[in-house]
Amino acid sequence: MRDIFCLATTFLILPNLLLAATVAVGVTEPITTVSLSMTETGRVETITVTEGSRVIAGASLIILDRRIEELDRRSKKIALEDRSAITELEERINILSDQLEKARTLLADGGVSHKQVQDEQIALMTAQSQLLALREKKRREAIDFDLAEENYERRQLLAPTEGIVTQINVAIGETVTPQETIIELVNVSEIKFRGNFSVADEGRFEEGQDATLRVWQNGQELQRHAVVVYVAPVADPSSGLIEVIAKIENQDLSVIPGTTAELIDTRQDVQ
Repeated sequence: MRDIFCLATTFLILPNLLLAATVAVGVTEPITTVSLSMTETGRVETITVTEGSRVIAGASLIILDRRIEELDRRSKKIALEDRSAITELEERINILSDQLEKARTLLADGGVSHKQVQDEQIALMTAQSQLLALREKKRREAIDFDLAEENYERRQLLAPTEGIVTQINVAIGETVTPQETIIELVNVSEIKFRGNFSVADEGRFEEGQDATLRVWQNGQELQRHAVVVYVAPVADPSSGLIEVIAKIENQDLSVIPGTTAELIDTRQDVQ
């Protein structure tokens, strides 16, 4: 059963006019909370963060032992970068092409036979086929190197988003398995408000509208600009409450998520 929040009424005082503002009561949440795990089994070699570390998206968090993957990557890279056989064949093809042209010139003067010209053509075609095969081999080696790179990179855990590390469940030297949660990452640079307002209220929140978040923490009241991103299309039949969700910028981390808050519709419809 959905939680039922107590509703409050806020009044906007204007000269000679008292307006009741629609208020939703709810809680603040981090914009994302992510449980991270490895995709490979392995022994933890390096932990680059501690609990409380603030990281950016793409930051390295944990590295598994990957000496075997490193050796495989280096081996594949050496094979891919070795172009000596291709260079040799390209030079040979240039020589054979010159020889074929000279043989054709001599054939016109009767200096060589048709058989000699055909032999030169066959030698050139063979070298060209060998060069084509070597280039195809290099393409396969490029794919092998990409796979080796991928296997190497999969041995480290990267942050999928910016945030703060709140929990580390592994130590250096321990073995981890796939799908085992080893790090909790919370992004509080943006806050989500989730609450309810009464269907009986005169006003109604609308998606995309501006609103004000009011929260009490550390003995003081904080107010922040909010944008409504979701309003439930139906009310809860047992309580008559409508769910509303809003987002609030929190780059300075001044709002601590997990606290009770109010979302106030500050629009004023004055005749």
